[in-house]
Amino acid sequence: KVSIYNNQKLRGNCKFETTEDFPEGYTIANLKEGDDLDAVLAEQQGDVVLVFPAGSTFERTEKLSIPASVNAIIFWGASGGAQPNFKPKEVTATENTTSIKFYNINLYNNGKGSDYMINQDAMTTDVNISFDKCKVSKTRGILRVQGGGVGCSINRIEFTNTTFSEIGSYGVINIKDMTGNLNSIHISKCTFNDVAATDGPTFTLTAQNTTHPITFNIDQCTFYACDQKSGKHFIDANKVELHDIRITNCLFANCGSSDAKNKLCSVKSIVKETADNWYTTDCAWHSEAQAMCTEYSKTSAELFEDPENGNFKIKDALFKNRAGDPQWFSE
Repeated sequence: KVSIYNNQKLRGNCKFETTEDFPEGYTIANLKEGDDLDAVLAEQQGDVVLVFPAGSTFERTEKLSIPASVNAIIFWGASGGAQPNFKPKEVTATENTTSIKFYNINLYNNGKGSDYMINQDAMTTDVNISFDKCKVSKTRGILRVQGGGVGCSINRIEFTNTTFSEIGSYGVINIKDMTGNLNSIHISKCTFNDVAATDGPTFTLTAQNTTHPITFNIDQCTFYACDQKSGKHFIDANKVELHDIRITNCLFANCGSSDAKNKLCSVKSIVKETADNWYTTDCAWHSEAQAMCTEYSKTSAELFEDPENGNFKIKDALFKNRAGDPQWFSE
C-alpha cells in the first residue's frame, strides 16, 4: 500500500500486489488464449511452467499426455486478475514425467459423471502430483490409476489451499488397482464439498501392494456432503494393515450414508493419530468414526453460513475450535 502526500497533506492511497516468482530452473512458456496446448508443450524441454493468462479459458476435448521431452510441469495461473479457467478432460504423466502441479487455476470438467483431473493410464516412475491454490469441480474423480498405469510408482500426492466440489463416483483418490508403490499423501487446508463417491470411498488406497506402507496425513480440512456407498468408508485401505494414517484438526459435516455403517477408515488400527477432529450431528457414521472425532451438538446448517451453496464460514460463535479449512475462520 502506497500513501501519496503533498507536503503533510494525504492526497491518496494506492494498493497493489506483486506477482510471485516462478520456480528457479524452469522454462517459462506463456500461453495466449486460443493456443493449442499440445503444440506448445511439444516445443518444450525439461522443467516447464505453462502460464495461463489471468481470466483466460482453455477447454479440451481430448486427454493431455505430458510429452517425453518434458519432465516437471506446472500448470500455472497468472495473478493480477480473475483466476484462469482450465477444462483438462484428463492429464496423464508419461515415462519421463517427474512432477505435475496445478497452481492457482479453476479446474473443471463436464460434471460428476465424466472425466478426471489426472487419469494415470500410462507407466511412470516416482512422479509427484500436487494441487495448490486451486478450485476443482465437476469431475468424476481427481486422481485415478488404471489400465497401463497400474504398475506405475507415485512418490507424493499433495493437496493444499484448494477447494474441491461436485466430485463424482471415483472420489478424490482411487488407486485400488495400482501395483506399484505410493509413498505419501499430504492434504492440508482444503475444503471438500459434495463428493458423491457412489462406487466406493472418498479415498481408496491400493489393494495389491501389501508390503509398502503409505504415509497419509490430512490436516486442517473441511468435509461437507461426502457420501460413500452404503457400508463403505471415508478411507478404504483395502485390508492392507501397514499404512500410517493421521487425521488432525478436521471438521466433518453432513458426511456418511443414511445407514450409518460408514467408518473413517476400513482398517481402524492404521489410523495412528486423530487429534482435534469434530463432526456435526447430521453425520451418519459408524460408532468407530464417531470415536475418532468429537461431536459438535449442532447441524451443518447451524454451524455454517450457507453450506448448500458452498459457504462454510463459521457462523456459530460458540464454535471456538480452530478445526477445518482456515479460509473459513472468522477473523
